[in-house]
Amino acid sequence: EEKGRTSMFDFGSAEIAAQLTIREVRFFREMRVSEFLDNRWQKAKHLAPHIVDLSTSFNRTVRMITTAVLSANGAKESSRRFKKLLLTAHHLMKLRNYNSCCQVLSGLTHSTIKKQKWFEHTISSEKYGRMYAALNEALSYNSNFKAYRELSHDTPCLPLMLVMLRDIVFMQDGMPKYSEDCLINFTRIQRTATAIFSVGVHLHEATNYATLRQSALLDSYISDALVYTDEQIYARANKLLSIKSNPSPTSEVEAKREEADESSEEQAEEVSEGELLSMLEELQAEVDQMAMWRERCVCGARDEEGEVAAGN
Repeated sequence: EEKGRTSMFDFGSAEIAAQLTIREVRFFREMRVSEFLDNRWQKAKHLAPHIVDLSTSFNRTVRMITTAVLSANGAKESSRRFKKLLLTAHHLMKLRNYNSCCQVLSGLTHSTIKKQKWFEHTISSEKYGRMYAALNEALSYNSNFKAYRELSHDTPCLPLMLVMLRDIVFMQDGMPKYSEDCLINFTRIQRTATAIFSVGVHLHEATNYATLRQSALLDSYISDALVYTDEQIYARANKLLSIKSNPSPTSEVEAKREEADESSEEQAEEVSEGELLSMLEELQAEVDQMAMWRERCVCGARDEEGEVAAGN
């Protein structure tokens, strides 16, 4: 089924989102509650290795996304990759994997991408324009991430660690350890504990994405993906901007072809969900049939027992 797929972009956006989520779950499950104490990921990194690893992975993914768009062969391919990754962020939002969603969106909103000649044209379409605006609004820094805090955090969920760590730092550094009467500030302790446990690292159910399908091939493409340094990103972007010839506009035929490809991808995802519902209905029918058969067997056994008793 994966034969012929030679890069990450040969996979659907929902598949990429699923694999990014599976990868992110590994980091969350390795973290320990003790790593959040006393801002250890800042002051004593050796005591918070998994938080540090998650932070390193976060930054790598952001650069990977920006690199993937800028390194494409031509403006049309850059635009195509941008749209696929924007759809990926949309799927991550639906999965409540806010941490990975923020990574992808941060890569797509990099200043070097916004300056490219094809960018405005790409987000001028109603579909991608609305999606781009909605994702940016949901993960906006405004009012201390007010919009993000109002999103659903039902399990399974991978929260935005940037917000969680900011909250914990504020509680541990912004609130005094002792009251004016030299008593322990239990409010500080309670709020810090609430924030730490809300991350869900202590609960398997909080990160249980068992229904997602893993792809070893896609995982290898993500692991081995080209990642520019910050200097390389700006150098590549400036090189693209220095090209005098503007990218040729997408023809009507090409536009329809792109629309058909995107539509077929969305339909494929819908079919998968439809097949799953059909399987569940069939399974429920089998369960109901088995229950009826069992009830008949029990009734039959009771009738036989009654006949035997009457004969005696």
